[in-house]
Parts: sequence; C-alpha cells; structure tokens
Amino acid sequence: MGIEFETSPSIDWLRHVGQAFARLLISKKKWLKENYGLEVEVLAISTRTRGSLMSKKAIDLHHILGMLERGEIFKDSMTEYVRLSPLEIIEACDANLMVELTTLTSIRPTRHRPYQEALGRGLHVVNGK
Repeated sequence: MGIEFETSPSIDWLRHVGQAFARLLISKKKWLKENYGLEVEVLAISTRTRGSLMSKKAIDLHHILGMLERGEIFKDSMTEYVRLSPLEIIEACDANLMVELTTLTSIRPTRHRPYQEALGRGLHVVNGK
C-alpha cells in the first residue's frame, strides 16, 4: 500500500543543469511511479534567454529538449508560451514544487528572489546552488 500524490515542479533556467535534470525526470518517470507513487509533471519552465512556458498540464520535455538541442527559442506559436517573469509564473502556476537551477554568478541580494516568493506561496523549493 502506498501513498499516491503528484509533484508538479517548474524548472527555472533550463540550461545545462536544467536540461540534465529534465532528462533525469524523463528517464526515471516509471521508476518514480513504481517505487514512490510519484507522477512528476513539469508545468512551467523559465529561462533567461529562450523565453518561458507554463501550462495546466504536463509540458512535453522530450519536445522541449529537442528544441533546445537545435538552439531554438520558445515561440509565441507554442500554446504554453508566456511573457511572464519568474515571479509572475510562480504566482500563476499550479505547481507545488519549484526547482531553481540558476548559476552562482546570477545571484543578487534582493528580497524578491523567486525561491522566497515560492516559499511564501507554500511551494516546496529545491535550490540547485
């Protein structure tokens, strides 16, 4: 008997580490379900240079990784495309977990950090620093 629950993370800054994390989520999807009852669905992706995506249902990580490998950016024609800042995505997204994978060089002391906003809204936060 197991506990069934769903985790819906948003991935911030989908670059090298973020792409590796996305690949890990894909490769471990069945294992997470069988061993822990977890169904992980990515509902938002925020990048500094390629745009942002948000959806009420799971974003197709296979498709997104293919786009990124081809050097493509997120486009207005994509149904998940949004013109929102990371803070606005946190406010609007139905996720219950945020994964932040920004580089140390991008850290600026400010009281409006995305992970502080996420924590204030009751999300679980994984900080990759």
